[in-house]
Amino acid sequence: CYLSPDYEQVVLLLQEHGLAEQMEVKKRTVWRDKNADTGVKFRAWFYQAAKDANGDSDASDGSIALEVFRQALRYIHLHRELLQNYTDNGFMPPRPTDEHLRELKLTIGEFFARHDLRALAPVFKLAYTLQGYGFTDAEPILYGMLWVTPKLINALIEQLKVRNKLGRKHLRQRGTPESITTLRRGFGTLFQSIVDRCQERAGRDGEKPFRVKQQVNVTSLVRDRAGVHVGYHESRAPDSTVNERYDFLVLAVPMPQILHQIDVRDGEKEAFSSLHESTFITSLVDYTPGKKADETAVDNWMDNIVPERPLKIWAFRDTHQVMRENSHHVHVHPHDVGTLVSYQYVSDSF
Repeated sequence: CYLSPDYEQVVLLLQEHGLAEQMEVKKRTVWRDKNADTGVKFRAWFYQAAKDANGDSDASDGSIALEVFRQALRYIHLHRELLQNYTDNGFMPPRPTDEHLRELKLTIGEFFARHDLRALAPVFKLAYTLQGYGFTDAEPILYGMLWVTPKLINALIEQLKVRNKLGRKHLRQRGTPESITTLRRGFGTLFQSIVDRCQERAGRDGEKPFRVKQQVNVTSLVRDRAGVHVGYHESRAPDSTVNERYDFLVLAVPMPQILHQIDVRDGEKEAFSSLHESTFITSLVDYTPGKKADETAVDNWMDNIVPERPLKIWAFRDTHQVMRENSHHVHVHPHDVGTLVSYQYVSDSF
């Protein structure tokens, strides 16, 4: 639901479809166990979390800001050393050397401990774990680095207003947008626009119709030099199997659950069968504006973001409030209904 500086190609696509209008999330409140009734500003939580993670809870905000900068610079250097030009070309990084591979197999927490990056723990809690990618004590740093890039670190440092001349000079990347935004009309509108344009083009050029199929049960996947052969049946015709060939296929499912349906090759069963499944749950909650307890766009319960509290609420995002913060023309009427998005997480690896 967010755009970061790494989404340059997505922004170009949004512009092509006339959907690039973005909004900033300006107000966040963190609700802690110890101040459950009042909440704190997000920046105050970040500074204290960085101090605690760095082992100096009584440090000043200025000293921890400088330390976050130093560690961010170190992380960026390591990122470029281990993944080379990954963020420059949009493709997967080159195969690492054996030495680099040993580093990339460490968990995020182990990597932080080895390279003295502990003050970045709240950055990863925000940019990685809170987005549903997993806990830093269980996930490899390779996966963390694929998501938390130098550009994203730079944007977060700017958004959290951790300001220092030396840090700003080295962290700023010329020509790179520095803010993290959300789309006014959402990603769903972009996907629908792509489908509509493809269908129009197919009809105009006499090509095969562009199809989006839902509610199908895939029964087999076979790969050969001709492509990927998929067997499936639709929910409306469960006894009739359809077989189709595709040039390529992207799977977005828990792999251990479908290994029996795939022509598994050497090494694949071993690689995929040990994976753990995680579920990131989003729910829509309607409310009447003006009757909500606070007027922040995002509420976070950071103390809930631990494996020991599965399915606890991690965050609420108030889209109505985000729009109000970004426009003086959004008015609240007594009978309007606003919508909150809630976020929860559970993993079977704990």
